[in-house]
Amino acid sequence: MIGNYTCICPADYMQVNGGHNCMDMRKSYCYRNFYSDNRTCDGELTFNMTKKMCCCSYNIGRAWNKPCEQCPVPSTNEFAILCGSERPGYYIDITTGRVIDIDECREIPGVCENGVCINMIGSFRCECPVGFIYNDKLLICEDIDECQNGPVCQQNADCLNMPGSYRCECKAGYRFTPTGQCLGRGMITEISAEAPVSDRHRLLEDDEEPR
Repeated sequence: MIGNYTCICPADYMQVNGGHNCMDMRKSYCYRNFYSDNRTCDGELTFNMTKKMCCCSYNIGRAWNKPCEQCPVPSTNEFAILCGSERPGYYIDITTGRVIDIDECREIPGVCENGVCINMIGSFRCECPVGFIYNDKLLICEDIDECQNGPVCQQNADCLNMPGSYRCECKAGYRFTPTGQCLGRGMITEISAEAPVSDRHRLLEDDEEPR
């Protein structure tokens, strides 16, 4: 084309700026940590994303791809070239050329898993439901294992963790009584003998073998 040109972009790249540039649309691993001394990464997130989303978003990634590549450091020319802004949480709109906020909640579907992601100007925050706690390394809401936080069930009962909660179940050989205790057969028989006449029948029924 005389006086003009168009870029032929490789696979997984998209033409932008009227075909004058190519944008990297590849999705790959994003890492929370990068170690410059040995060029290694850890804290791999459970969801893949583009390099721009990984490196330019607020408090998301420090490295991208496999083998990992260090993300540009904010306030550097390299960061501005990739993101269009020197500040994390923003990028250049390729159609208008304006600096706009990155909506991490919409652009990165895996963030705040099990919770509610709330976008904020230049950042975001996660709100976790009762029974969950925010893991700021994996960026998700994790279930709290109440059974690991000391004895939460009565004697003769086992604690069973459940998503966002827990329940107590009587151990083998024990049964729940109407008063909510886990008692063995012998204990139930003794209590039924001391209980008021109106309660004895119900206690003895609880102690009978199922037919």
